[in-house]
Amino acid sequence: MSRTPFFVSLVLLLFLAMLPATAHHNTGALFNLEKEILLQGTISRYEWKNPHLYFFIETLNDEGESDEWRIEAGPLAIMRRLGWSRDSLQAGDQVMVTGSPSRKPDKQSAFLKAITATDRDLPSFMSEEAFNSLQSGTIETERRADSLVGTWATLLDVDVVGPIDEPLKLDLTPAGTASIEKFDEYTMHPGLNCIPFTAPAAMLTPDFKSIDIAEDVVVIRGEFDNVERHIELNSVANSNDQPTLHGHSIGHWEEGVLMVETTNFTEHRTGIGFGLASSRQKYLKEEFELTEDGKRLIYRFDLRDPVYLASPFAGEIHWAYEPDTAFSAQECNLENSRLFLDE
Repeated sequence: MSRTPFFVSLVLLLFLAMLPATAHHNTGALFNLEKEILLQGTISRYEWKNPHLYFFIETLNDEGESDEWRIEAGPLAIMRRLGWSRDSLQAGDQVMVTGSPSRKPDKQSAFLKAITATDRDLPSFMSEEAFNSLQSGTIETERRADSLVGTWATLLDVDVVGPIDEPLKLDLTPAGTASIEKFDEYTMHPGLNCIPFTAPAAMLTPDFKSIDIAEDVVVIRGEFDNVERHIELNSVANSNDQPTLHGHSIGHWEEGVLMVETTNFTEHRTGIGFGLASSRQKYLKEEFELTEDGKRLIYRFDLRDPVYLASPFAGEIHWAYEPDTAFSAQECNLENSRLFLDE
């Protein structure tokens, strides 16, 4: 079925709509997404670091002199979902790059839209194909899960992720609205110090997840932000527990469904959404349910925070079973997480 230019543009806009939260900064504020530049040259550096993928390309300017351009791509975890790896590019590769230029004319930097190499195919990035793979998964398997254990690809649902990236869509208290209005991502974003997003945002990011189950604990890890959550089984809530980044999660099974309640979160400057803080009163209920065919996990959440939310924020997404994918989280690189500050 052919796609009209309008349809493709809409797909790209939807793709970009989920970038602010998942990329730790507002891509549209840094780069002019309505403009394109074409760069042809040689890869000088390729930085496969968490949280962001960057590479540098040497080109010749109109005077025949060498220039080096910095190209920002997506978060490492999302690039992995699209088929990228640390071996996708290397120094010396001859490439042609289409990008959105920096809004500052003195900066030789751009946000990646497309790239081709002279000697091999590269995974797509800002394309309908890439968008669809985040929505539906990348690997088809005949294998089926018989429990929640394994590797899962979190499927992108723009309707659910949208309020996290644009939290003014949520029903907010006056404090919630003020939180967003006062937010300065260049000084306030926890990601600048490699402090990750928390649930439910961390559970909705379209990365690879890993679940392990022991007798008394369920461990859920995510490649984006290198998140690791521990859900205690056969435990009870204790009001004297010290608050932690990911809170105190207690779970139990109901007819094969993992039911989780989490309290005792620390305050977090983006604990609900991009620019929207969360308080010590944040309360999260979650369900993790395996589908009958064993190929999907249904994740449901209900988030409440009376300080910032006037009514609950709830939703449901699916994770696709990918048993042949190796989970691979990397520690956050502090220098990499702050590189956008000089944009």
